[in-house]
Amino acid sequence: MQDSNIGKTVLPRPMLSRISHDFGEFSVSRVRVEAGACEITWRGQLRIAVTLDARWETYFFGGRTHAHDRGEICMFPPQLMRETRIREGGEGILISVNESLIDRLAQEVGTPSPWETFRFHTLSDPVVHRLAWALGNEFKTNRNQGPIFSESVVITLLGYLLRSERNIRESSTAKGGLTTAQLRHCQEFIEANLAENITLDELSRTANVSLYHFIRAFKKSAGMTPHQYILDRRVRNAETLLISTSDSVADIAKAVGFLSAGHFSSAFQKILQIAPTAYRRVYGAASGDAVRAKR
Repeated sequence: MQDSNIGKTVLPRPMLSRISHDFGEFSVSRVRVEAGACEITWRGQLRIAVTLDARWETYFFGGRTHAHDRGEICMFPPQLMRETRIREGGEGILISVNESLIDRLAQEVGTPSPWETFRFHTLSDPVVHRLAWALGNEFKTNRNQGPIFSESVVITLLGYLLRSERNIRESSTAKGGLTTAQLRHCQEFIEANLAENITLDELSRTANVSLYHFIRAFKKSAGMTPHQYILDRRVRNAETLLISTSDSVADIAKAVGFLSAGHFSSAFQKILQIAPTAYRRVYGAASGDAVRAKR
């Protein structure tokens, strides 16, 4: 079965029923699922998932897991690859939105389109919840009262989200720092891409802040520059690998994103005041003794 989104969609095998309506630039579906594993690959569309009475988990490529509870509303950005497992069967609402609609609404709201900077997050705003539940009630049966109500709710919901993002950006610019959500998105991006060459342009787009303001805003919120923060996170990850693996220092340096073992050793010693080899000798042995003591 093929969904009406852009790209390929593999529908959940545990799906029991689905009521869908396509409005052109977006579609809305009310689905009922039973417990079980499934894989969903959404391509090219923004997805808003409303969990009515099911429980499920999302496994993101990169190792992170999110447990969805009843009543939760989540935003899944375009091109996000994930696997899903339904823990308890129930119903949910899926809203699938094309880029053209987001671009048009952003222009009407008077804000740059955030399409490229959308990140996964939960939506806890009471206005969003009221709109989502109104939409869910409209899709209880196939005998809804026509498309105008549903279309109005979705357009209102998207417009509200875009205005909220604009207000967040303006507020963070006025205060000089990133919001909690913007900082979290940057931190999540860094964690997921530690072994890669992370650029300031990527981070500023993740936070939806201009490159000119980003470094100052990030430092004000995180207490260090983006470069210092990335070095710190790479060193902290290396700590675990030095203790828990027998990989060489050079291999660990590469695994956490350093270009050379020399750069890694220099950064490690500057942050922790100890060389990587000495750290492994001291704390690796202590960790091994603790494990043996438990046996």
